[in-house]
Amino acid sequence: GILTERDYLNAVARGFISASTKVSEVMTSFRDASKKIAKLVSVSPEDSVLAAMESMTNNRLRHIPVIASKGVNPKDQSPIEPRVLGVVSIGEVLKALLAESRSEISHLES
Repeated sequence: GILTERDYLNAVARGFISASTKVSEVMTSFRDASKKIAKLVSVSPEDSVLAAMESMTNNRLRHIPVIASKGVNPKDQSPIEPRVLGVVSIGEVLKALLAESRSEISHLES
């Protein structure tokens, strides 16, 4: 899962004490249909901004981590584990889509 500022504020409002509360008790996580496996909703660096927005909208998220997938190091063929590259906010997604829309409008007007 992921721990957001909203998760933290909700936990404090419910009376959880920061020093004794485990992250797993208050983090945002998504369970599969069997309710057994927690799934982190994320995007990859290759995903489009629109794909990130769709995932964020469908899962009611304001932030989404960007995760580099597993792979193989081309230099020595050693395995590369997934890693977090960053976090994208809904504000950043909207700015990118707005810039794209403005560019398209400008192109159509010229």
